[in-house]
Amino acid sequence: MEQNSTADTAEKSEVPMIAHSAERAMHGSEKAPKRALSTKNKLIALAAAAGLVCGGAALLFAGSQRAPVTTQQPLYQAQITVDAAYRVHLIANELYPQEWMEEGSVYSEKLTDYIELIPTATLEGSGEAAITGRYELTAVLEGYRTVNEKKQVVYSQSYPLQTGSINQQTVQAKMEAPIRIVPAEYREKAAQADAILDTSPNRDFYLLYQGTFSANTPDGTAEKEFSYEFHIPLGKGNDLYELAKPEPTALTADISTEVTTPGHPDAAKIVLGAVCLAAGAAVAWYVLRRTRPQTSEEKYRDSLREILRKYGSRMVNIHQMPPTEGRELLKVEEISQLILLSEELQQPVLYAADFAGLAKDGLFGVLSENRWYLYCHPRITT
Repeated sequence: MEQNSTADTAEKSEVPMIAHSAERAMHGSEKAPKRALSTKNKLIALAAAAGLVCGGAALLFAGSQRAPVTTQQPLYQAQITVDAAYRVHLIANELYPQEWMEEGSVYSEKLTDYIELIPTATLEGSGEAAITGRYELTAVLEGYRTVNEKKQVVYSQSYPLQTGSINQQTVQAKMEAPIRIVPAEYREKAAQADAILDTSPNRDFYLLYQGTFSANTPDGTAEKEFSYEFHIPLGKGNDLYELAKPEPTALTADISTEVTTPGHPDAAKIVLGAVCLAAGAAVAWYVLRRTRPQTSEEKYRDSLREILRKYGSRMVNIHQMPPTEGRELLKVEEISQLILLSEELQQPVLYAADFAGLAKDGLFGVLSENRWYLYCHPRITT
């Protein structure tokens, strides 16, 4: 019997629960209540939405524009390489049986007869052209000193050695300037300079190979200057020395034309513009469809919050407003006037807060010895 009674009780308690669940299911599709929004905040939100929409539209427009792109299209290209080869011719001696010593060796100044140097400038074009070129080979002797790790030239003498030129209709052209350099001759010139100066500055002796290549094509002319230095040590005449050949110099000369093509849309601007448009539309839809104007009570309570925001630092929240018996009651028309009275009397503005922290019945007051100044915030009726 007890089991049947318990079952009946459980069955009866489930009925209202099922009914309540069904009712909730039937009303689940109902929209949530609209949120109250003041006119000021509504205008601000709509202005922000308009800004997002306008900004998004501007970004979409800018991103979809195919700005022209100008590039240089080569019509003719030429690679210029400047290098040198050398070897040292020896004075006949019993130590070295060979006549020549090749690159990368250690040489004796006393046994050096001359240095055979072949500077070379090569042009290789992308097509046939009328190639002209000229070069100058000059020996340069300098005396210098070093001050604060900087080279200060004391004297500089140049000795033109060779000039040359070419004029060919070809794809590849080369200019060579083979020369024999006798270091002893320039060592003597350096000694003469030392005697004139009555001092011995450091010496720097090098061969300067410089010139110009020019390639003439139906599309125009490409011209490039080149320069190459080959340094030779000048010791006392009985030293050992090495020749450090510089790395080849690589240059480029070209003839090109400007080609303008339509650019690509800016994907980043398009995506950002679409996001801004969607955000602006969402804000506008929410403000227009999911908000409502404030009621009079909501406007009234907002105005009380504004008073506390503006003058709260001069107010004291008390549990209950003091009784008016025994004091003269004076009504103040504006809250600003009550604030001025508070400052003159050096008394705080009193109010009793409700559950929301706002002044009950909109009452604010200032107490003096025998007077009670009251301000009652008026309710908004529209």
